[in-house]
Amino acid sequence: MLKIFQMKIRLILLVFIYISCFSFGQKKVYINQDVKSMNSDFVIENSAHIKPIITEKNVKTSVQRKPLHEVFTSSTCGNCPAANATIDAVALNPNNIDDCTVIKYQVSWPGAGDPYNTPEVGQRRSYYGVTGVPEFYVDANEDTGTGYSQTKLNNYAAVPAYFEIDATHTIEGYDIVVDINITPYMD
Repeated sequence: MLKIFQMKIRLILLVFIYISCFSFGQKKVYINQDVKSMNSDFVIENSAHIKPIITEKNVKTSVQRKPLHEVFTSSTCGNCPAANATIDAVALNPNNIDDCTVIKYQVSWPGAGDPYNTPEVGQRRSYYGVTGVPEFYVDANEDTGTGYSQTKLNNYAAVPAYFEIDATHTIEGYDIVVDINITPYMD
């Protein structure tokens, strides 16, 4: 079950990275994931035609943003429980649960190691340059976990979003098939 959970996180991250960095068009994205070894390949067809995304000239409309919360934490961290409790009180509040996404990355320090740490955590930690925990990002913007509030979540959610992501998955043995539809609201 842990490997399936890790697989879902990796797919979410791959999709987030793809939509954060590239424009839309007729591209096919293939993710080849080997659940047993947790190795993956991420291939974008027609990558030579990728351009930066959003300009005001190409926006047709916007949709409600669903902020992505990324929390770097550890079970060996003395300051992490307070930050986690504050973030969870807002992001996991029943009134907000469908309005945002939370991914927690368990790092292997500052203590003897966190049993929930995975190699993927190291990759994401390197991406942000995280050197201490707790550390917290909303839509790739660094924020303070202990100072997080409903007002901050509302402010992040108020930023226009220019695409919708719908995903479904099926699990058959070691195979996980994920269908992802990205609907752009820009030219």
